[in-house]
Amino acid sequence: MVSLSRQTLSKQFTPLFLNPPTPELLWKIFPPTCLEGSPWVLGFDGKWLKRYGVLLIYRDVTNHEIIWWSRVPWESVAAVTRDLERLGIILSEVLPYGTISDWKPGIVEAMATYLQGRDVVVFPQQRCLVHVEREVKRRLALHSPIEGTRALREIGLVITKLKTFADRDRWLFRLLLWHSEYGELLIERSTFEESGTQKRHWQYTHKNIRAGWRILTHDTECLFQYLDHPLVPSTNNSLEGVNSHLDRIRGLPPTHNDALLCWKLAFSRTNNNEDKHKLWVSWIEAFRPPKTTTLAT
Repeated sequence: MVSLSRQTLSKQFTPLFLNPPTPELLWKIFPPTCLEGSPWVLGFDGKWLKRYGVLLIYRDVTNHEIIWWSRVPWESVAAVTRDLERLGIILSEVLPYGTISDWKPGIVEAMATYLQGRDVVVFPQQRCLVHVEREVKRRLALHSPIEGTRALREIGLVITKLKTFADRDRWLFRLLLWHSEYGELLIERSTFEESGTQKRHWQYTHKNIRAGWRILTHDTECLFQYLDHPLVPSTNNSLEGVNSHLDRIRGLPPTHNDALLCWKLAFSRTNNNEDKHKLWVSWIEAFRPPKTTTLAT
Protein backbone atom coordinates (compact mmCIF):
# COMPACT_ATOMS: atom_id res chain seq x y z
CA MET A 1 0.00 0.00 0.00
CA VAL A 2 1.40 3.39 -1.00
CA SER A 3 1.64 5.85 1.89
CA LEU A 4 0.71 9.43 1.02
CA SER A 5 1.46 12.50 3.08
CA ARG A 6 -1.32 14.67 4.45
CA GLN A 7 -0.37 17.47 2.07
CA THR A 8 -0.55 15.15 -0.95
CA LEU A 9 -3.94 13.79 0.12
CA SER A 10 -5.24 17.31 0.63
CA LYS A 11 -3.98 18.40 -2.78
CA GLN A 12 -5.68 15.45 -4.49
CA PHE A 13 -8.89 15.65 -2.47
CA THR A 14 -9.50 19.43 -2.62
CA PRO A 15 -10.57 19.60 -6.32
CA LEU A 16 -13.13 16.87 -5.62
CA PHE A 17 -14.37 18.48 -2.44
CA LEU A 18 -14.82 21.88 -4.07
CA ASN A 19 -17.13 20.40 -6.73
CA PRO A 20 -20.06 19.04 -4.69
CA PRO A 21 -23.08 17.39 -6.32
CA THR A 22 -25.53 19.86 -7.84
CA PRO A 23 -29.31 19.84 -7.28
CA GLU A 24 -29.74 18.81 -10.92
CA LEU A 25 -27.58 15.73 -10.34
CA LEU A 26 -29.58 14.84 -7.23
CA TRP A 27 -32.81 14.97 -9.27
CA LYS A 28 -31.33 12.42 -11.72
CA ILE A 29 -30.13 10.06 -9.00
CA PHE A 30 -33.01 10.39 -6.54
CA PRO A 31 -36.15 11.73 -8.27
CA PRO A 32 -38.18 13.62 -5.64
CA THR A 33 -41.30 11.96 -4.27
CA CYS A 34 -43.37 15.01 -5.29
CA LEU A 35 -43.01 13.96 -8.95
CA GLU A 36 -45.31 11.03 -8.23
CA GLY A 37 -48.24 13.45 -8.29
CA SER A 38 -49.52 13.44 -4.71
CA PRO A 39 -50.15 16.89 -3.12
CA TRP A 40 -47.11 18.44 -1.47
CA VAL A 41 -46.05 21.71 0.14
CA LEU A 42 -42.93 23.70 -0.72
CA GLY A 43 -40.92 25.17 2.14
CA PHE A 44 -38.43 28.04 1.76
CA ASP A 45 -35.69 29.21 4.06
CA GLY A 46 -32.38 30.97 3.80
CA LYS A 47 -29.19 30.09 5.65
CA TRP A 48 -27.34 33.33 6.30
CA LEU A 49 -23.61 32.95 5.67
CA LYS A 50 -22.80 36.40 7.05
CA ARG A 51 -20.65 38.32 4.59
CA TYR A 52 -20.52 35.34 2.26
CA GLY A 53 -24.17 35.61 1.18
CA VAL A 54 -27.22 33.41 1.68
CA LEU A 55 -27.83 29.76 0.96
CA LEU A 56 -31.42 29.44 -0.31
CA ILE A 57 -32.95 26.05 0.50
CA TYR A 58 -36.12 24.59 -1.02
CA ARG A 59 -37.69 21.58 0.65
CA ASP A 60 -40.69 19.37 0.08
CA VAL A 61 -41.92 19.58 3.67
CA THR A 62 -44.63 16.99 3.06
CA ASN A 63 -42.18 14.24 2.08
CA HIS A 64 -39.20 15.68 4.00
CA GLU A 65 -36.88 16.03 1.01
CA ILE A 66 -34.47 18.77 -0.04
CA ILE A 67 -35.24 19.47 -3.70
CA TRP A 68 -33.10 22.53 -4.53
CA TRP A 69 -30.55 24.97 -3.19
CA SER A 70 -28.48 27.90 -4.41
CA ARG A 71 -26.02 30.39 -2.93
CA VAL A 72 -26.71 34.05 -3.68
CA PRO A 73 -25.31 37.38 -2.44
CA TRP A 74 -28.61 38.22 -0.75
CA GLU A 75 -32.20 36.98 -0.53
CA SER A 76 -33.76 38.96 -3.37
CA VAL A 77 -36.85 38.65 -5.54
CA ALA A 78 -34.66 38.03 -8.58
CA ALA A 79 -32.70 35.22 -6.89
CA VAL A 80 -35.78 33.37 -5.64
CA THR A 81 -37.61 33.86 -8.95
CA ARG A 82 -34.63 32.47 -10.86
CA ASP A 83 -34.64 29.34 -8.69
CA LEU A 84 -38.40 28.92 -9.02
CA GLU A 85 -38.17 29.19 -12.80
CA ARG A 86 -35.51 26.49 -12.91
CA LEU A 87 -37.62 24.31 -10.61
CA GLY A 88 -40.70 25.07 -12.68
CA ILE A 89 -39.24 23.37 -15.75
CA ILE A 90 -39.37 20.09 -13.83
CA LEU A 91 -42.36 20.79 -11.58
CA SER A 92 -44.69 22.23 -14.22
CA GLU A 93 -47.04 19.25 -13.96
CA VAL A 94 -46.83 18.84 -10.18
CA LEU A 95 -46.98 22.36 -8.74
CA PRO A 96 -46.98 22.48 -4.94
CA TYR A 97 -50.30 22.64 -3.13
CA GLY A 98 -48.99 25.55 -1.05
CA THR A 99 -45.89 27.10 0.52
CA ILE A 100 -44.52 27.97 3.92
CA SER A 101 -41.78 30.52 4.58
CA ASP A 102 -40.53 33.16 7.00
CA TRP A 103 -42.60 35.66 4.94
CA LYS A 104 -39.73 37.81 3.77
CA PRO A 105 -40.95 40.11 0.97
CA GLY A 106 -38.57 38.60 -1.59
CA ILE A 107 -39.94 35.11 -1.16
CA VAL A 108 -43.61 36.10 -1.08
CA GLU A 109 -43.30 38.40 -4.10
CA ALA A 110 -41.30 35.84 -6.08
CA MET A 111 -43.90 33.15 -5.53
CA ALA A 112 -46.71 35.53 -6.52
CA THR A 113 -44.78 36.42 -9.70
CA TYR A 114 -44.05 32.77 -10.44
CA LEU A 115 -47.75 31.87 -10.29
CA GLN A 116 -48.94 34.74 -12.50
CA GLY A 117 -50.68 33.37 -15.55
CA ARG A 118 -50.84 29.85 -14.15
CA ASP A 119 -54.14 28.09 -13.59
CA VAL A 120 -53.92 28.01 -9.80
CA VAL A 121 -57.26 28.41 -8.06
CA VAL A 122 -56.18 27.88 -4.44
CA PHE A 123 -52.61 28.44 -3.38
CA PRO A 124 -52.22 28.91 0.39
CA GLN A 125 -49.03 30.65 1.51
CA GLN A 126 -48.42 30.08 5.21
CA ARG A 127 -46.21 32.29 7.34
CA CYS A 128 -44.04 30.21 9.67
CA LEU A 129 -45.34 30.73 13.22
CA VAL A 130 -41.98 29.89 14.75
CA HIS A 131 -40.48 32.88 12.92
CA VAL A 132 -43.38 35.03 14.18
CA GLU A 133 -42.75 33.88 17.73
CA ARG A 134 -39.04 34.59 17.34
CA GLU A 135 -39.70 38.14 16.09
CA VAL A 136 -42.07 38.78 19.01
CA LYS A 137 -39.35 37.72 21.47
CA ARG A 138 -36.84 39.99 19.73
CA ARG A 139 -39.09 43.06 19.71
CA LEU A 140 -40.95 42.75 23.02
CA ALA A 141 -38.71 42.45 26.07
CA LEU A 142 -39.58 39.88 28.73
CA HIS A 143 -38.84 42.23 31.62
CA SER A 144 -40.03 45.47 30.04
CA PRO A 145 -41.15 48.13 32.56
CA ILE A 146 -44.13 48.83 30.29
CA GLU A 147 -47.10 46.61 31.12
CA GLY A 148 -48.45 46.84 27.57
CA THR A 149 -45.20 45.37 26.16
CA ARG A 150 -45.35 42.39 28.50
CA ALA A 151 -49.04 41.81 27.76
CA LEU A 152 -48.51 41.88 23.97
CA ARG A 153 -45.52 39.56 24.27
CA GLU A 154 -47.62 37.07 26.22
CA ILE A 155 -50.26 37.09 23.47
CA GLY A 156 -47.65 36.67 20.73
CA LEU A 157 -45.91 33.73 22.35
CA VAL A 158 -48.99 31.48 22.31
CA ILE A 159 -49.46 31.73 18.55
CA THR A 160 -47.74 28.39 17.91
CA LYS A 161 -50.24 26.68 20.24
CA LEU A 162 -53.36 27.61 18.26
CA LYS A 163 -54.81 24.38 16.86
CA THR A 164 -58.45 25.15 16.04
CA PHE A 165 -60.61 27.93 14.62
CA ALA A 166 -61.93 28.56 18.14
CA ASP A 167 -58.34 29.01 19.40
CA ARG A 168 -57.71 31.49 16.59
CA ASP A 169 -60.87 33.48 17.33
CA ARG A 170 -60.06 33.71 21.04
CA TRP A 171 -56.53 34.81 20.20
CA LEU A 172 -57.75 37.53 17.84
CA PHE A 173 -60.20 38.69 20.54
CA ARG A 174 -57.29 39.00 22.99
CA LEU A 175 -55.55 41.25 20.48
CA LEU A 176 -58.65 43.46 20.31
CA LEU A 177 -58.78 43.66 24.11
CA TRP A 178 -55.10 44.59 24.19
CA HIS A 179 -55.71 47.39 21.68
CA SER A 180 -58.64 48.75 23.67
CA GLU A 181 -56.49 48.90 26.81
CA TYR A 182 -53.04 49.79 25.51
CA GLY A 183 -53.72 51.14 22.01
CA GLU A 184 -52.53 54.61 22.98
CA LEU A 185 -48.99 53.24 23.14
CA LEU A 186 -49.07 52.72 19.36
CA ILE A 187 -49.58 56.41 18.61
CA GLU A 188 -47.69 58.03 21.47
CA ARG A 189 -45.07 60.46 20.17
CA SER A 190 -41.92 62.08 21.55
CA THR A 191 -40.34 65.33 20.38
CA PHE A 192 -36.66 66.11 20.31
CA GLU A 193 -34.46 68.98 19.23
CA GLU A 194 -31.93 68.47 16.46
CA SER A 195 -28.39 68.84 17.75
CA GLY A 196 -26.89 72.28 17.06
CA THR A 197 -30.15 73.72 15.75
CA GLN A 198 -33.49 74.83 17.10
CA LYS A 199 -35.42 72.50 14.81
CA ARG A 200 -37.78 70.15 16.62
CA HIS A 201 -38.77 66.72 15.35
CA TRP A 202 -41.04 63.95 16.55
CA GLN A 203 -40.95 60.18 16.50
CA TYR A 204 -43.06 57.35 17.82
CA THR A 205 -42.11 56.66 21.44
CA HIS A 206 -42.63 52.90 21.47
CA LYS A 207 -41.16 51.64 18.20
CA ASN A 208 -40.78 48.06 19.40
CA ILE A 209 -44.41 47.87 20.52
CA ARG A 210 -45.50 49.16 17.12
CA ALA A 211 -43.27 46.57 15.43
CA GLY A 212 -44.64 43.77 17.63
CA TRP A 213 -48.22 44.84 16.94
CA ARG A 214 -47.58 44.88 13.19
CA ILE A 215 -46.02 41.41 13.30
CA LEU A 216 -49.17 40.01 14.92
CA THR A 217 -51.81 41.95 13.00
CA HIS A 218 -50.47 42.57 9.48
CA ASP A 219 -52.00 40.18 6.94
CA THR A 220 -53.36 37.82 9.62
CA GLU A 221 -54.79 35.57 6.92
CA CYS A 222 -51.30 34.25 6.17
CA LEU A 223 -50.91 33.21 9.83
CA PHE A 224 -53.76 30.70 9.79
CA GLN A 225 -53.72 29.03 6.37
CA TYR A 226 -52.96 25.74 8.10
CA LEU A 227 -56.44 25.72 9.66
CA ASP A 228 -58.20 25.84 6.28
CA HIS A 229 -55.62 23.62 4.55
CA PRO A 230 -54.49 20.75 6.83
CA LEU A 231 -51.73 19.69 4.41
CA VAL A 232 -49.95 23.01 5.04
CA PRO A 233 -47.94 22.99 8.29
CA SER A 234 -48.03 25.92 10.72
CA THR A 235 -44.26 25.99 11.20
CA ASN A 236 -41.16 25.50 9.09
CA ASN A 237 -39.56 23.20 11.67
CA SER A 238 -38.74 20.73 8.91
CA LEU A 239 -36.33 23.25 7.37
CA GLU A 240 -35.18 24.62 10.72
CA GLY A 241 -33.85 21.15 11.51
CA VAL A 242 -31.89 21.13 8.26
CA ASN A 243 -30.44 24.57 8.99
CA SER A 244 -29.29 23.50 12.43
CA HIS A 245 -26.87 21.08 10.74
CA LEU A 246 -25.47 23.73 8.42
CA ASP A 247 -23.58 25.83 10.92
CA ARG A 248 -20.38 27.27 9.58
CA ILE A 249 -17.27 25.40 10.69
CA ARG A 250 -14.64 27.77 11.97
CA GLY A 251 -11.31 27.83 10.22
CA LEU A 252 -12.59 26.91 6.76
CA PRO A 253 -12.17 29.45 3.95
CA PRO A 254 -15.45 30.61 2.36
CA THR A 255 -15.14 28.40 -0.73
CA HIS A 256 -14.54 25.30 1.39
CA ASN A 257 -17.43 26.14 3.71
CA ASP A 258 -19.83 26.63 0.80
CA ALA A 259 -18.81 23.26 -0.62
CA LEU A 260 -19.29 21.57 2.77
CA LEU A 261 -22.83 22.94 3.09
CA CYS A 262 -23.72 21.64 -0.38
CA TRP A 263 -22.26 18.23 0.46
CA LYS A 264 -24.41 18.11 3.60
CA LEU A 265 -27.54 18.98 1.60
CA ALA A 266 -26.70 16.33 -0.99
CA PHE A 267 -26.17 13.63 1.62
CA SER A 268 -29.48 14.55 3.26
CA ARG A 269 -31.12 12.77 0.29
CA THR A 270 -29.40 9.47 1.12
CA ASN A 271 -31.01 6.99 3.51
CA ASN A 272 -28.51 4.16 3.61
CA ASN A 273 -25.06 3.06 2.47
CA GLU A 274 -26.43 1.89 -0.87
CA ASP A 275 -27.75 5.41 -1.55
CA LYS A 276 -24.41 6.92 -0.56
CA HIS A 277 -22.58 4.61 -2.93
CA LYS A 278 -25.03 5.46 -5.71
CA LEU A 279 -24.47 9.18 -5.10
CA TRP A 280 -20.69 8.73 -5.08
CA VAL A 281 -20.60 6.75 -8.34
CA SER A 282 -22.92 9.16 -10.16
CA TRP A 283 -21.01 12.18 -8.90
CA ILE A 284 -17.64 10.70 -9.95
CA GLU A 285 -19.00 10.07 -13.44
CA ALA A 286 -20.32 13.64 -13.66
CA PHE A 287 -17.14 15.15 -12.26
CA ARG A 288 -14.67 13.13 -14.34
CA PRO A 289 -13.74 15.03 -17.52
CA PRO A 290 -14.70 13.22 -20.76
CA LYS A 291 -12.03 11.05 -22.30
CA THR A 292 -10.46 12.38 -25.48
CA THR A 293 -9.68 10.00 -28.28
CA THR A 294 -6.90 10.50 -30.77
CA LEU A 295 -7.19 9.30 -34.33
CA ALA A 296 -4.32 7.33 -35.76
CA THR A 297 -2.72 8.92 -38.75
